[in-house]
Amino acid sequence: MLSTLLKYKHGRDLEKILVLFSCLLLSACMPEYGELDTNTEPKYDVQQCTDTQAEAKKIIDEQIVEGEIQYQQQCASCHGVENQGTKIANALRVDSDFNGFINATVERMPMADPAMCDAQCAAQIAQFLSPESAESVSQCEDNNEPEEGEGSNETPQAPDNSLLDWEGAKVTANDSTPASTLSIDTNNGVISVTASGGDIWGTNDDFFFVNQALKGNGSISAQVLFFENTSGWSKTGVMIRDGLEANAKHASLFLTGGEANGLAFQWRENMGGASSFDSGNSSGIFDAPVWLKLERSDNT
Repeated sequence: MLSTLLKYKHGRDLEKILVLFSCLLLSACMPEYGELDTNTEPKYDVQQCTDTQAEAKKIIDEQIVEGEIQYQQQCASCHGVENQGTKIANALRVDSDFNGFINATVERMPMADPAMCDAQCAAQIAQFLSPESAESVSQCEDNNEPEEGEGSNETPQAPDNSLLDWEGAKVTANDSTPASTLSIDTNNGVISVTASGGDIWGTNDDFFFVNQALKGNGSISAQVLFFENTSGWSKTGVMIRDGLEANAKHASLFLTGGEANGLAFQWRENMGGASSFDSGNSSGIFDAPVWLKLERSDNT
C-alpha cells in the first residue's frame, strides 16, 4: 500500500527508492538467521517472586499490559499489529521457549537497534504474546525452613500489638441491628470482621465500624483480603468519620459487592445531611485482594 501510494503521487521515478526502503525495513525487522534462538538456558535474570500468588498475578497482569505497549512500539511494524505475521517477518512464537525468546530479543531484535529492548522489556513482550507461558513472576518459595529436629537461627517476627488499638463499634440508630464480631490476629496482621447492617447511605448509617481516633491530618490504608458478596451494595473498605453517631460526617472508599458498582467513593458533607456518591469511581469489576487508601489533609 505504501509503494502504490507513493508511485501514484510522484510517478515512477521513486520506484528504486521504494525498493531500497523495503530492503532496509526487512533487514531491520528480521533476525539474522530468520529464526529465534533455540537456546533455552536463562542468560538474563528476569525472575521476580512475591509473598503471595495474588501479588504475582497482579504483577503479571501489569507486565502483560506493558508488554503490549512495547510490542506495538517495537515489533508490530514487522510482525503485524496482532502478531499475525507479514510479508516482512513471521509471527513471533514464545510457547514453552520463554528463555530462548528473551535471549534472541535482547541480542538481536529489533535488528536496527537491539539495545532498544532489554531483558525486562523482552520478558514483558513474551508475557503479552503468550500469557500462559509466563515464567518471570512467581510466589517465593520458603527455602529457609529448618529440617525436622533442627532449630532456626532467625528471630521470630514480633506480633503487631498496635492492631489492638482498633476497636469495633456498632454505628446505627436501629437497636435491632444484629450483633457483629471482630477478631484481631497480631501475628499475621489480619483483622477479621463478620458484620451486618442496613447500609451506609442517606442521612443515617447502619453498619459495624472498626475504628480508632485520628487527630489532625493522617491517612488509613488497608488490603481487603476477602469479601463475601451478599448484595450489590454490600460494602467493605476504609472510612474517616467525624464520630460514631449514625448521622456523622464521613468520607469513605468502599469495595462493593456488585459488579456494576465497582469501587465507590461516598461521603456525607454535613452532620445529618444527605449522602453523596462519586460515580466516576464505578469503573468495572473489582474483587479482593485489593488495596484501599484514604488521606485527610486539613478539610479535605
